[in-house]
Amino acid sequence: MGKRTLLTISATFLILAILWPYIVERIPKDLCPHFAGEKATTNETAVSSEQQVNSAADLETAASSEQQVDSVADLEITAEELRKYDGSDPSLPIYLSVNGDIFDVTAGKKNYGPGGGYSLFAGRICDRALAVSEIGEDQLNDDLMGLNEGQMTSLKQWTQFFDKKYTKVGKLKKL
Repeated sequence: MGKRTLLTISATFLILAILWPYIVERIPKDLCPHFAGEKATTNETAVSSEQQVNSAADLETAASSEQQVDSVADLEITAEELRKYDGSDPSLPIYLSVNGDIFDVTAGKKNYGPGGGYSLFAGRICDRALAVSEIGEDQLNDDLMGLNEGQMTSLKQWTQFFDKKYTKVGKLKKL
């Protein structure tokens, strides 16, 4: 196999593994109860993507729930502090950083926890790795120099994915 083929296969597996929780939550529960999932959140009062908002009272409740989730997003940590949230300590949540935001990906611990296909992302800054679709120690940073327009678009799409799928708990503090 050529380098290009291996890179294409790697990129495909990366995309599939990151999107897998999103795909699983869309499988109808009656079709396959084992794979039916819920939106990952650390705040039980948060509004899930499947919740229906049908009345003015529901809209008010949804707005207050979103405000509660936003108030959780007050954490501000450095890249060094982020490293302790890598899943190696089961008493701590699993965090990763995308585009300066810290996300709690504990609900996806099969993927991001120890032994998971994306455990390398846990406790790390993932901007460049997501933008260039490469999993590697040298890509786990926020250096966006030299990226082309397509790669920047890819990072934007990954940011939107994490915004929808996981709870934002804070911001990465720059030193």
